[in-house]
Amino acid sequence: MSPFQPVDGETAAFVNKLDSATQETVVSLFESDVGLVMRCKAGLKKPAGKATMGDAALLRNLLCLEDLVLSRKSAIDQLRQGLKLFDLLHVLEREPQLSGALLQKSMKPVSADDIKRTLDVHWAAEGSNKKERQKDLYERLTKWLDSVEEGDGRVSLGDFLTFVTAMDAEPQIGWALRPILQFCECPEGCRCLPVSNTCAATITMPEHMGTLPQEEFRATMEEAVVSGLGFGRV
Repeated sequence: MSPFQPVDGETAAFVNKLDSATQETVVSLFESDVGLVMRCKAGLKKPAGKATMGDAALLRNLLCLEDLVLSRKSAIDQLRQGLKLFDLLHVLEREPQLSGALLQKSMKPVSADDIKRTLDVHWAAEGSNKKERQKDLYERLTKWLDSVEEGDGRVSLGDFLTFVTAMDAEPQIGWALRPILQFCECPEGCRCLPVSNTCAATITMPEHMGTLPQEEFRATMEEAVVSGLGFGRV
């Protein structure tokens, strides 16, 4: 049995079924609805009715490869670009043992206050109408972070941090690049979502979100985080 285990919950559950499958059950497992989804995900084209235990092992390996490597390639590429930007890539290539200290996350669970304290907020000029709009938006964001910490909604604080930085906790040695919160103006009626750049550890939030009711703000943030998680995992 392979020592690797997918991170994605649905994929991991199916892999566990593959691990416990027998020749008598492997065909029905391949023919199930979730089996069809997983075979498509892995690119395995062999007819389900002819599945063998060897095919179960192959499918397991393909699913681990897709979940642990291929689905994270864009995030890995962004990480390499960021390290190169700050002249760290050649250092880690020369001294690979340093990468553990640089990338190892904290054992302490992240809190809403941790994130608020960590974010470097890029405000507009003091006293401007733009700054006031940004303050309204920031207040909604901090309220949402507090509610996430309490377990409300479908994302965690670790998910949010991953969306912004590609890490679900602060590195042991602190942030090499402090995460940034910046704002953008959009045309009237725009319904765009917050976007992140994990290479630059930056989240950009549309100012119009400052006028949203808190529940709609929550749904918008969750949609942004969930849709962006695939690009933030490392």
